[in-house]
Amino acid sequence: MKFYFNEYEKNSLIFAFTGALFFLFLHLLISYFATLFIPYLGIFSYTEVITDLHFPDFVKRLGNFDGPHYLKIADAGYERNAPAFFPLYPMLIKIVSNLFGLPLFLSGILISFFCLTGIIYLFPRLLQKIGLKKSETMISLVMLLSFPTSFFLITIYTEALFLLLLISTLILFYDKKKSPSTIASFFLPLTRFIGIFASILFFIDFLNKKQFKNNFNSNIHNVLKSFLQPQIVAISLGFFSYMTYLYIVKNDPFAFFTTQTDFSAGRQTDLILFPQVIYRYLKIFFTAEMNFQYFVAFLEFMFFGLTSLCLFLELRKIHFHKIGYLSPRMGILLFSIFNLFIPTFTGTLSSIPRYSLLSISIFIFLGEMKNNILKKFVIAFFMLLHIILFMFFIQGYFVS
Repeated sequence: MKFYFNEYEKNSLIFAFTGALFFLFLHLLISYFATLFIPYLGIFSYTEVITDLHFPDFVKRLGNFDGPHYLKIADAGYERNAPAFFPLYPMLIKIVSNLFGLPLFLSGILISFFCLTGIIYLFPRLLQKIGLKKSETMISLVMLLSFPTSFFLITIYTEALFLLLLISTLILFYDKKKSPSTIASFFLPLTRFIGIFASILFFIDFLNKKQFKNNFNSNIHNVLKSFLQPQIVAISLGFFSYMTYLYIVKNDPFAFFTTQTDFSAGRQTDLILFPQVIYRYLKIFFTAEMNFQYFVAFLEFMFFGLTSLCLFLELRKIHFHKIGYLSPRMGILLFSIFNLFIPTFTGTLSSIPRYSLLSISIFIFLGEMKNNILKKFVIAFFMLLHIILFMFFIQGYFVS
């Protein structure tokens, strides 16, 4: 099978690759200065996996925190609390390493880099398919890349892979390419737990095509039938395949969840209600000592509040502009809400600044803002906070 690209598509691919390359080298430059001016802390599991690498400090620290876990899984499989990290990314690291004879670390960085290239290329196309103007899609892309935690897109983390899979699945689905979109959707829950909630996107689309009448049995039939959508079935199969694997090797199909308490981020396996989480953070603000951990707690709370505000305003826009409560845009919004709120049930807002990156409805909302001064202010604020957080991340301080 041959693939042909017209001139516009070729230029877009070149733009995406160049943009990703600039993004990577800019962060390597910032990383270099971070190693000069910020004392190194580096308190996380398996630090030796990173410190023993034969790369300069400002390069190998792109693998801080979660990176060693993915590299160890790629090297030796699942051990101890490793089931908390879903398998697709480390599997790809191992495959790329074996195919090209590269170190596992470099394979992980290359995967993230090419996923970022795909994101830059495809994200504006997805937004155009749901009704944004071309100029608005570019603003949304700038908002995404300048977002304070978007540096995770070029680290040993799953953010870039998951975001590319999500965008690709939706584009294929909206283009009515059933088989490719079904295959792509299978891998979403194998990348991140939140992937199972991508089902809402296809559920909403199915309901949008059905005629609902004042017939309870008929409406229930339509709702139940929606769960047989190929993409929803594929997502379920992807998730249950990982659970089956965990049952076989760990005798615990829920090991991805029950091991969360091992990561000392305040996470619990008991269900914690949202008001309790807010109360915990208010207590921190009024009683805790003001140090770096206090700053991180404030950051998590601020991100949660601002992201929630953007999602609420996006919902109002859908309502007042009569876009449709069963439109693709609404499906993306519901996924974004699940992505933000599901982690709070572990009793903490830890990592919410990073999780917010995948709530793509916030970039849809920000891209459509009419006030140019406000847009420039938001981008400048994002970039400043982005640089600060990235420099601390490089030097081993947990920021998300």
